[in-house]
Amino acid sequence: MDAEVAAFFSETHPRMSNLMNGEIDRFSADKLINMLAKAGMEIRVEVFPKVA
Repeated sequence: MDAEVAAFFSETHPRMSNLMNGEIDRFSADKLINMLAKAGMEIRVEVFPKVA
């Protein structure tokens, strides 16, 4: 199963282990967004001005 998931996302098993262990800092924002899209998720990015 793990190998299938890694193949689906075009990642190695160790990289998927990083993700599953919550080590998202090892992934770029682009990579995470692309993986969510590939998984069929709807993605919305909202940006708001910082309140001083």
